[in-house]
Amino acid sequence: MLRLTLLHFNDLHGRLDALPRLFTLIQRERATALADNRAALILDGGDSSDPAQWESDLTQGRANFALLEAMGVHATVIGDGEAQHWGRPALAKLSASVHLPVLAANLVDCADPSQLAAPGLKASTIIEAAGVKIGIIGVTAVYRGGYDRFGYQSSEPRPALQREIERLKAQGLHVILLLSHLGSDFDFPDKDPRVYHDEDAARDMPGLTAIIGAHTHTRLERPVMVNAIPIVQAGEYGQYLGRLDLDIDPVTGRVITHAYQLFSTEGVPPDPTISATLELVREEAARLPNARTRALAVS
Repeated sequence: MLRLTLLHFNDLHGRLDALPRLFTLIQRERATALADNRAALILDGGDSSDPAQWESDLTQGRANFALLEAMGVHATVIGDGEAQHWGRPALAKLSASVHLPVLAANLVDCADPSQLAAPGLKASTIIEAAGVKIGIIGVTAVYRGGYDRFGYQSSEPRPALQREIERLKAQGLHVILLLSHLGSDFDFPDKDPRVYHDEDAARDMPGLTAIIGAHTHTRLERPVMVNAIPIVQAGEYGQYLGRLDLDIDPVTGRVITHAYQLFSTEGVPPDPTISATLELVREEAARLPNARTRALAVS
């Protein structure tokens, strides 16, 4: 049996001051998980950056990604905040600026949809934990016509998901996580049927083990269970860290038992190392050639 803990957050939208507090919680919960003989993964659900925040705008998201890497995040997914503002060169620089996998299985080139939107992006990744290979697929929300000016588009998630699940299973993987920036319809019972949400993915893709969600900024106090697949999402702006404990059959990839907690960052002391890293990142961003122009525009 694979005993796995997923520590996750989403929709930071450039609120970098939340990250030192988040990391304090991550360190605490990771230590607790390891003491309980659990493997632990740290996952970001996308929209880490936001052009309304000066650090994000000046660095086109790279400031955010530098901090994600410093925090030991194992994988992130491109959100609409990253995809719709800065274009292909920025996406390529984002993925090249970090070693952690930057995922976007359905963000594809307009001219050749068999290619992802920018070099360095990945449809999925494989991480080994407790001797078990775990597949992680990333998909992002569909914005019809929203990205065309950059030469890429977000295609329908279902075919991309099906393709990646089949590809990972062909390599012998059974534990497959979806790192999703599709959003949840939990709060939208009368949702537009054209919009593909996490619940749709759970119904359509029984090969998934769990779904780590984002995009709708939904604070789920407990997992939504669809087709025996837990779906979680941790609010917004770094206000919460989610912890999903899974006991998984490594042969079938199915969840045997699960437990979930959502931790508030309010009042949590900031981690000094990530605080210092944030200070350094801000100093470097402020030295960029366009920093003065941006500062004058804001003032």
